[in-house]
Amino acid sequence: KFIEFHGLGNAKIAHRELYPTYGNWKLTLDNFHECYHCQPSHPEYCSVHDPEYITAYGAGSGTGPASEKFTLALEKWNKKVEEMGHIVGEYTETEFNKYSRSAERTPLKEGKCTETREGKPIAKLMGKFKEYDSGYTSVGTSPFNSLAMCNDFATLFTFIPRSTLQTDVQLMWLVHEEAEEDKDYNLDEMIWMWDETT
Repeated sequence: KFIEFHGLGNAKIAHRELYPTYGNWKLTLDNFHECYHCQPSHPEYCSVHDPEYITAYGAGSGTGPASEKFTLALEKWNKKVEEMGHIVGEYTETEFNKYSRSAERTPLKEGKCTETREGKPIAKLMGKFKEYDSGYTSVGTSPFNSLAMCNDFATLFTFIPRSTLQTDVQLMWLVHEEAEEDKDYNLDEMIWMWDETT
């Protein structure tokens, strides 16, 4: 339901980039899935995401220490977003492996609408969004694949083991199927955060 709400079935690829990484696939994945290193290492990511979210969710793992401050902000945001008719909540697969398959919607840092330098909208709204809710959807479909979705674009991550010391990280940015570059979306702004972070 999270992917459907964002309309990924009708999206198109705006950009694809391959990041060759000198590291074993297990270490590369571990680095991506934990975010204790994010605040000292990734200022771009931290400029868009609330520090309380980063600590509590660990880049989507939901395994960090609880944050009363973020919990209150999330409850307030959920109420507002539900009134807009947008999807809220979390899902965790518990039958097989709760760290491999999960989804959640959370607010971005206050004042941000999307994952761009200024946090301002830069693309045509996707899926069932009728207006910006300043939210972020994270979906993990397997340890090797993740989705990070804003209201106006999505970033897909695929981790490809190449050898014992080489892993390719592939990122694809998706936009509305009818969106045209420079008219309906700004590619440089769209790829900025995850390109710098990766």
